[in-house]
Amino acid sequence: MAAVEGAEMKSRELKKRLASEREAGLGRGRRGHTVELRGAVASYVREERSRGRTDQDIASELGASRGALARWAGPVGSGSECRGSLVPIAVRRTPPREMALGSVGARCVIVGPRGLQVLVADLSAAAELLERLGW
Repeated sequence: MAAVEGAEMKSRELKKRLASEREAGLGRGRRGHTVELRGAVASYVREERSRGRTDQDIASELGASRGALARWAGPVGSGSECRGSLVPIAVRRTPPREMALGSVGARCVIVGPRGLQVLVADLSAAAELLERLGW
């Protein structure tokens, strides 16, 4: 309960600060919001994402655009605490019926953390792709 109330207070404060900077002529083009405020918003966005909230909900709450939040806090699942970290992936052999749906000769599927599926010919091709991607 206290965490929710704290988040609501922080939300109101950030919304007020964003509005204040906009009124002062900041927040558009070259005269963007201050680094300090962008950092505070980014921290709040990452915290709220960890609670399962969407960027759209957070953007509506703060009166900011979803694009601004993504620029300041990073894309979903790639916050600063995740950069350079290992991400879970799965490599599996492609069942024969799925082979018909994929490219000819693909024998393995690499499934990324956000659901991207890449068909590859064999495990050595999968290993080479993962190495090139930095996974």
